[in-house]
Amino acid sequence: MTNRKATKKKKIEAVGNCGDVAFALTMAYRHGGAVLCHGWPIGTAGPPKGLRYWHAWVEIDSVVYDFANGKNALVPRSLYYEAGTIEAEKVVRYTWKEADKLFDEHEHTGPWVVNPYLGTGVLTEEDVYEGLDRV
Repeated sequence: MTNRKATKKKKIEAVGNCGDVAFALTMAYRHGGAVLCHGWPIGTAGPPKGLRYWHAWVEIDSVVYDFANGKNALVPRSLYYEAGTIEAEKVVRYTWKEADKLFDEHEHTGPWVVNPYLGTGVLTEEDVYEGLDRV
């Protein structure tokens, strides 16, 4: 990550560091095929337990790299999606160039799209916690 990027401020503070970590990893491995992924798994512990919440990770080929909050997870995509009840068609994938451009436009590491579950009757973190929507 360049100094220019490191000095930009996030739009708001969020719980966890998944966006920052996944963005940095995508930039570091941009020539190795890294794809930045934004999705909405169902929480299995902590405050998002039982809720769809925004999360970011990196995929290279069919392997998920999730180093958020001190994790060191390298997991096959199919297992990762199954464990988080992640719906693949609702995962937004970004090349490093797309992610870099969106970071410059929004001045934060995501999410950059509206939660696809809002208004569908599926309980999400936005339904429970105020002020988490950063779009």
